[in-house]
Amino acid sequence: MQPQSWRLGPAAGTGVPPPGCWHLVPEVSEITIGSLSSVVIWKYTVQGINQRGNVSSEWPDLGENTGDDFFHPSPGLMLFACLAFGCCVSSFAHRRQSRDPFQAVIYPVVLGAAVLIGLSLRADAHLVLLGYLPWATCAAMIISMSIHGLCRRLRPQVSRTIDEEKRSHRNPCDARHCTRAALNLKPCIPTNGESAMFTHGWRRATAAVTATAITLLGNTAFAQTWSACNPLLTSGCPANTALGMTINVDFTQGEVNSFLPSGGTPTYGPDGVSFTVARSGNAPQLESIFYIMFGRVEVTMKAAPGAGIVSSLVLLSDALDEIDMEWLGSDPNEVQTNFFSQGRPIYTNAQFNPAPNNQAEFTTYIIDWTADRIIWYVGGTVVRTVHFNDAPDLYPQTPMQIKFGAWAGGDPSNPPGTIEWARGPTDFSQGPFSMVVRSAVITDYSTGKQYTYSDASGKWQSIRSEGGAINGNLGAAQPISATVSAPPVTTHTASPTVPQGGIIGGSSTGTGPVRTVGPIPDGWVMTSDGKVVPIGGSSTVNPPKPIPLLWACLALWWLRR
Repeated sequence: MQPQSWRLGPAAGTGVPPPGCWHLVPEVSEITIGSLSSVVIWKYTVQGINQRGNVSSEWPDLGENTGDDFFHPSPGLMLFACLAFGCCVSSFAHRRQSRDPFQAVIYPVVLGAAVLIGLSLRADAHLVLLGYLPWATCAAMIISMSIHGLCRRLRPQVSRTIDEEKRSHRNPCDARHCTRAALNLKPCIPTNGESAMFTHGWRRATAAVTATAITLLGNTAFAQTWSACNPLLTSGCPANTALGMTINVDFTQGEVNSFLPSGGTPTYGPDGVSFTVARSGNAPQLESIFYIMFGRVEVTMKAAPGAGIVSSLVLLSDALDEIDMEWLGSDPNEVQTNFFSQGRPIYTNAQFNPAPNNQAEFTTYIIDWTADRIIWYVGGTVVRTVHFNDAPDLYPQTPMQIKFGAWAGGDPSNPPGTIEWARGPTDFSQGPFSMVVRSAVITDYSTGKQYTYSDASGKWQSIRSEGGAINGNLGAAQPISATVSAPPVTTHTASPTVPQGGIIGGSSTGTGPVRTVGPIPDGWVMTSDGKVVPIGGSSTVNPPKPIPLLWACLALWWLRR
């Protein structure tokens, strides 16, 4: 039986790729599929870190308003893209490993250059791994094929050398002749054994990429979906997980799974959770997996010191409604209060209010938000009140997510207006600078499982609660013993370059991107101390992360077969 070889066209059985371009079809197909998969992987990664403030502006935000799954990939599509990408790269590399001696040099050089570019741009590590490297791999595939094709045109004696090898019954792919074959740029004649090795290599690549993808996506399967979906602009946005109760989180006891870290790694100790800014690009924060539809947020904390360092407490909705408290490290005796509606760039609502000794002492700060008014408290003192009638067109009234953390507004890489507002620039050699949160008490004034938008008006009357009622929990929070109101220190018109969202990386336009979260899984509940646990389970139980790890182990076992 004729040995397996290139059999397309008149050159069949000769071991030489046939004339024309038919032999390029597999390579071009693999490069095309790999490139499309890279787009999906990159876009999913950017969605996951687009609020963290260290996504390089060199990465354009393609398709932000298309609303389709390709430009807003789901975890399932991300997994499929990882599988397709791994299989294409493995097939391409395996097919060309013997007849293309330059692969061993091209891939390390191109991938190494991509890593160096990412480091020079101070890009997020996840973006380098899942954004820069897939693109660099596709570029290496194109470079490899192009250089090899160019060399074949410049070295026409290759065919004569192959014929000599065939007459001497030597396989150019044989290990004993690999060096000479590489020097002569000869294409290999695939054998049946190599075909089996190709199949086995495909299976190994599939298993490896499956294990990697499942492990990477395992932590996102629980109550964490990244989306740029603004419900006032796009239909079909996911519902917001409702808190629907009161929780009291004691961060001195460690982390809870109802708050997820981003922008850095918060640390936990006897004083609570610390958000440390040590160098440019640091913006550690915690973000709730739930939303409140009107409610009260009480945070006991110490603000971070340092010129240009900003400690932030932010309530932010998918519709870009927002309520803020921000402490500037250059002044230990005041806090800035602010609010926005639907991301409108109106910067006249900011006000500086007294917050004495906020960097040295733990103080309880409260935002009490209803359909009629917002009240800001500092240590039991009312420092500001805004009524709906004071700003009916600017009043925030859609479900809010809670986040808090620290960032460097005075980072020299920020716009001049941001640095000036933060009273920077920041001298990182004087750091590190830490904000510490001891506890948080959060009450949702509505009830139910999730909140949805019935129309695009952005009015609270358009919000629907599944399994509950808007304002169904109003009055459930304990009364606040407030002293006489304190006058504002100053009113303030914020610079347009100061980001909405409170923390660098927050959205500043009406098009998003916005982070939304998925529902708490069936059979799991939120406890009063802010932990998501199985029904009837202990509050020390974490979400079911062993399941994706088990699948990863099974995939790795298949890999070793």
